[in-house]
This record gives sequence, structure tokens and C-alpha cells, in this order.
Amino acid sequence: MEQFRQWIRGFLGYDSQIYRAASRVTSSLAIFASEGGATLRRLRSLERGASRPAQIEALSLRLLSHPFWVRAGTADIVTVVNNLIREEYGQLPAQLHPRWMIDAGAYIGDTAAYFLSRYPGLRVISLEPEPANLELARRNLEPYGVRRLLFKWRFCGG
Repeated sequence: MEQFRQWIRGFLGYDSQIYRAASRVTSSLAIFASEGGATLRRLRSLERGASRPAQIEALSLRLLSHPFWVRAGTADIVTVVNNLIREEYGQLPAQLHPRWMIDAGAYIGDTAAYFLSRYPGLRVISLEPEPANLELARRNLEPYGVRRLLFKWRFCGG
């Protein structure tokens, strides 16, 4: 499915209405196949902000060891679909067993949570400059205990 999406994107470009429609369909199929119809409906509702906008709600996802918190009506939902359901960053060799990872630009902790769930011996250093995202990343990564370190950071230079 992901290869089909990439082929369409390469052929039509990111801004094409056809690509956006095909992307939504393939994402919906991936969510349904991975998490089921109830999660698909819930993610679409959260994406629209059907609950109160920016309300924080927990999701339980198959690939994660712990519930994952997102803000309704924000880009959090797209990030969850891309990274935790479609596994965009998870295309790694099966024999890989990393011990350390640096997540520079942790956003809400999605990538760190994914890899911490996938590799029980992994420790992650996450960096995030935006205070609201940092707070949500803290909440999402706290269950992983000492295996995660999270820092606020600022860009330096001119």
C-alpha cells in the first residue's frame, strides 16, 4: 500500500487533488487493516476536531506498549497515522537491535514511543523546542520510564 502511495505521489505531486484523495483512501485502508473500523472512525472524528478542538484524548494502538495522547483537530492525528499506523519510520531491517536513539524534533513523542515499544532495550534522547508539544511528549513518554530522556532545546546561531 505504501509503495502505491509513493508511486502516485511521484507521478502526480503532493498538491494534486487526485493524490490527496488517493492518500486519504490508502491511509483509511491502512488504519482499518491495522486498528479496525472503530479506530478509523475515532481518528477521523479527532482529525475533524469533533470533540472540542485541542482537547487531549488517549488512543490505544496495536504497535504501542502504552496509550498515546493526541490533541483533537490538530496535526497530531496525521502524525499518528503516518508514524504509528503506517510506520513510515519503521522500515528497518529485522535484525536491527538499536541501543540508543536521538529524536531531534520529538513533536509529541510519536517516533520515540514507536521505537521504545518496538525495541525493549532501546533508550531514547528526545529534543523538542515547542512548549505545548514538549508537554504532550512528556505525557506520552512517561510510561517508558528511564528508557527515555526528554529535553527542551532552542536553536542557536544567527
